Amino acid sequence: MIIGVTGFLAAGKGEVSAIFVEKYGFKKLAFGDAVREEAQKRGTLSTRENLQKIGDEMRIKHGGNYWLNRLLEKTEPGKKYVFEGIRNPSEIDSLRKIKDFVLIGIDAPFEIRAMRTIQKQRNRKEDEVTLEEFKILDNNDKQGQSGLGQQTQKCFNQADFVIINDGTLTDLQNKVKETMNKIMEKTKC
Repeated sequence: MIIGVTGFLAAGKGEVSAIFVEKYGFKKLAFGDAVREEAQKRGTLSTRENLQKIGDEMRIKHGGNYWLNRLLEKTEPGKKYVFEGIRNPSEIDSLRKIKDFVLIGIDAPFEIRAMRTIQKQRNRKEDEVTLEEFKILDNNDKQGQSGLGQQTQKCFNQADFVIINDGTLTDLQNKVKETMNKIMEKTKC
């Protein structure tokens, strides 16, 4: 089974993925980690802007599924994976061909997402931004700059299940549990 996680900047994709790992025995593979590896290989700073540019560049150069293929190379048949950070519809189209694939969309109100980033609650170097910079990055992440680039809004619109992460960690854990129960019913696992 592969659970895909899509969602907006600082909505809680990492927290949701961590819950699937800790509570349900999934292995996490993150698109962002693959892009960060590429940035490190190039000696490029891992700012959000640089990561978005590298992500888009590699999709344009090697096809819309470039990052997906990098993650799929790390999978083993019969294992459970959570793919964190899906941002391109072509990745979803390919994943839909896999049996027992489910897409979860994660969102939170803009103010909460901005606060998580600006106050550096996530301890990420790429979160060193102002509110105005966050607005621009958020819009670029949602809409993308090209057909092969990031298009999180289109991905989110294709979600089988949506989780709104606007409460405590316990609230989020309960929402993931409810969603997992629905996934089990849907896939009859």
